[in-house]
Amino acid sequence: MTAATTLSDELATIMGDVVDASGTAFAGLTWALGRREDPRHASPPRAVWVPVGATPKPPQKHPFPSGARSVLTRVLQLEVRVWGATLDQAEELLAGVLAASHRRWSGRWSYLGERWETDPAQMDLGELVTATVSVELAVLDRPKTTANLTSATPDTTDAVTGDGVLHLGE
Repeated sequence: MTAATTLSDELATIMGDVVDASGTAFAGLTWALGRREDPRHASPPRAVWVPVGATPKPPQKHPFPSGARSVLTRVLQLEVRVWGATLDQAEELLAGVLAASHRRWSGRWSYLGERWETDPAQMDLGELVTATVSVELAVLDRPKTTANLTSATPDTTDAVTGDGVLHLGE
């Protein structure tokens, strides 16, 4: 995840990339972030991502586009609660979420296991499986700075290097 990317943006990217075994998007798939979203009324297929903890790691060494430096790394644990109308749909949706997570976070995430709900009261309207994943997130020493270039006119006149004006070739 880059400095300017929120967890919500990351998960939106992942959930937008979730496909079934035939390679098509799940019809009617909804998703949410946060434990307060768990009890909301919805229908399968659905996924709810819930942060459950984090552990520290040393800073990441690679440079960031903003010039910021990593001061530490958070290894964030997330539970993704996947609800399918049938066992097959829940299984297929979970596989799609894990595959999309791998494509987005390759090399920075881990699959930590899953558990299937067995309480009959929670399975009246579908099957629920909860997978736990972790992802490494850099904490940067400064926020990302951005500049939007709207136009540029090169100065092609004879100029002196170091005159305070950026010329072609400098």
